[in-house]
Amino acid sequence: MEVSALESEEIGEIVVELKEEGGSSAAEIGLILRDQYGVPDAKGALGQKLSAFLDERGLGSDLPEDLQNLIDRAANVRRHLSENGKDLSARGGLSELEARIRGLGRYYSREGVLPADWRYRAGRRGDDEGAAPGSAGERTSAVDEEL
Repeated sequence: MEVSALESEEIGEIVVELKEEGGSSAAEIGLILRDQYGVPDAKGALGQKLSAFLDERGLGSDLPEDLQNLIDRAANVRRHLSENGKDLSARGGLSELEARIRGLGRYYSREGVLPADWRYRAGRRGDDEGAAPGSAGERTSAVDEEL
């Protein structure tokens, strides 16, 4: 059921444009389609999920969106801890976040979404965060050494 006045092809063009220009995630693109273009259900309009649509066109991300969001949250908590080293609640939260990241990484490795040797290593910075072993940028922060 499509309520939007836009055709499926037009919606597809908008999705590609949003991904290429803004680098928006599939969830962000879905929100933009809903709020700005009046498309209540992108999956119904495109005939497939947004992430599958983007993957089909070579615009998908290397990591699943939920895993990338957890890694970003852990980086934010790590940054907070570098400024507020005595925040024990945040330290506990970071441990829980990293356990969740490792568990999700094992699941995606088992399902073949990530390489079998993919491991999350805490304290890594930049675009290679959470990348496969042996990749560049293997640094740890002072916060991780304290834990």
